[in-house]
Amino acid sequence: MEPVTTHSNHDEPAAASPIWPWVVIETLTSPDETTVVLDGASPRAFSRLNRTSVARASATAARMLGPLVAECASMSKPRDKYFPLRDDQLRRMMTIPVLGPSGHVHAVAVWVGGVEEPLPRTPIIGAIEWSVKGLAVANPAAQYLFRAPQGDLLTGHTIPEMLAAFDIWPDRPGFLSLFNLENLDVAADQWSGTATLHYDNPTDTHELFIAARAVGTGPNRVVRAVVTDITGTQNPGHADLTLVAVRAMPITPGHAVALADLKTGFIHEWLTSSPSSPLAAWRHHNPEFDDNSKLDVVQTCFALATGVRDTATHEVRVRFDPADDWIPLLAKWTLIGGGDRPQALIDVTPLAPISAPMVTGCRMCQDMANRNNAPHQ
Repeated sequence: MEPVTTHSNHDEPAAASPIWPWVVIETLTSPDETTVVLDGASPRAFSRLNRTSVARASATAARMLGPLVAECASMSKPRDKYFPLRDDQLRRMMTIPVLGPSGHVHAVAVWVGGVEEPLPRTPIIGAIEWSVKGLAVANPAAQYLFRAPQGDLLTGHTIPEMLAAFDIWPDRPGFLSLFNLENLDVAADQWSGTATLHYDNPTDTHELFIAARAVGTGPNRVVRAVVTDITGTQNPGHADLTLVAVRAMPITPGHAVALADLKTGFIHEWLTSSPSSPLAAWRHHNPEFDDNSKLDVVQTCFALATGVRDTATHEVRVRFDPADDWIPLLAKWTLIGGGDRPQALIDVTPLAPISAPMVTGCRMCQDMANRNNAPHQ
C-alpha cells in the first residue's frame, strides 16, 4: 500500500460517509487499453475511465485510477493506494485482477472507501475466451454465471452449445460478427450486449452483461470477454422470433436441424427430435470436414450469403475426432434471412449408422450413450 502525494487543494468529499460501488474495468486487449464495463450495478459499453463514479467523485481518484489499474493488470496482483479528501480523512483505492482462462487479466475490479471500512464483497466477474473456431474456455466464475453442467469448466464448448443455454440473446448477429470470415465481411473488434437465461427454475431469470474484444489476426485471433450479472437493472431484451420459431420446429427422427450464420460459417443452433437422439451430442463438438466437403461448405456459404442462390443440397463427410471414421451426411440448405446477417436453415441426415459414443474419450458423449442404452422402466 502506497500513499499518494496530493496538492494542497484536496478534493471535496463526495459525502460525509461516501459509499462507492465496485467498478469493473476491462483490460481485454492490454493493461494500457482500458474501458469501463460495469459501474456499481449499471453496465457500461466500453466507457472512458473519467466517466466512472470513482473519477467523478474525486479528482485525485481520477488521476490515480488509470495507472493503478494498469499496474494491477500488469502484475496480476491486487494493488491499493491511499489518498486524502478535504476533510483530511484518508480514502483507499483497491484494485483486484480478474484472470482469464489462459492467464491474461480480463478485467480489474476497483473499489474506493474509507481506510477503516471493510472491503465489500466483489461482484462475480466471469472471463471467457473463444478461439477463431468459436471454441470457448472460461474461468469458474463464468461457469457459475452461465450455469454450465457441474464438473464442466466450459472447456472447448462450441458456439451452439453455449447459446443453447440462453432464452434470449438479442444481438446474436453482433456477437457473431466478431468471427466474420475475411472474404465475406470485416470482423468486428468489439461487442457488448445482454443475454437472459433461467437458473434453477423458470422464474429464476437472470440477465447477464457481456463485453467482448477481439485480439490478434488469422489463426491466432481470439475473442476475450467479461461477464457480469446485472439482473434487475434493466428490462430484458426481446426474443428473436425467428429463433423462437426454429426451436419450436418439429424435427423428423434421425434428422437434425441447424441454423447457420453464413458470414462466419458457424452453426449457432443445433436441434434434434429429442434430447436422446444420437445426433444431440453433435452440438458438443465442432465438425471436421474432408477436403472436398470443406470446399463445398465454403462455396455454399458464399453463394447463399451473396444471393447467388437460395437453396443448396450436397453430400459431405464429417468427423469429430481424427481417430474416428468419416460420417457421410446429406445437407439441405435454405436461405432464411438476407440483409447484413444472412442465415441458412440446414436439414442434416446421416447416410450411415451413428456410433455411440460419438467421439471416443469424450465424457459428455459417453454419458449420453449410457443414458440412451439404459433399460427403460
